Amino acid sequence: MKIYQAVTSPFAVRVRIALYAKGVTPEFAAPPDGMGSEAFRKITPLGKVPSLVCDDGAVIAESAVINEYLDEQFPDPALLPAAPKERARVRMVVQMTDAYVFARYLPLFATARAEGKESPAVADGIEGVKEGLAAVDRVVDDGTYAVGDGLSLADCALAPALFYITEYAAEYFGAGDALGHCPKLRSYWTRIQANPHVARALTDR
Repeated sequence: MKIYQAVTSPFAVRVRIALYAKGVTPEFAAPPDGMGSEAFRKITPLGKVPSLVCDDGAVIAESAVINEYLDEQFPDPALLPAAPKERARVRMVVQMTDAYVFARYLPLFATARAEGKESPAVADGIEGVKEGLAAVDRVVDDGTYAVGDGLSLADCALAPALFYITEYAAEYFGAGDALGHCPKLRSYWTRIQANPHVARALTDR
């Protein structure tokens, strides 16, 4: 099994958290000729990381899908709770993090380069990110983990997102405290960094 990744990609970080939690050690590789290259597109549909190549040559793309596959292929320890409603809530956190936090956050860098960091579009985008975080704050538990009593796919998605936003949004965009109105996420972020799998995946950057 081979994982194509860029070590700094937050989406690669989430896959590494799942792999480390399960004690699975694949071959890690950089995209041939870089992301989006013709060579890499021959391997994976959009030429993006992470992409997993199975031993039989099957290719699985998209970090959320890769993590679900890993959880099914290597079921111990499980990264989805047993109860259907809790499993659904884990998937809610993953989906909301992607659709309402990262989807609003990542384009801000291109907007800032085109229009300047002080542009109204950047300011509106930062408010959108904070709105997404506030929505996630209503869904997660007020505990060590995002959902339930153990590490889950929700943590795999949410911890890297909080790392990138808390590390870079305030400094790069002058965004202030992104978690100012998210008491559960603020507390969660402090605690989840102590998890050895999360800490290792972030340190690997």
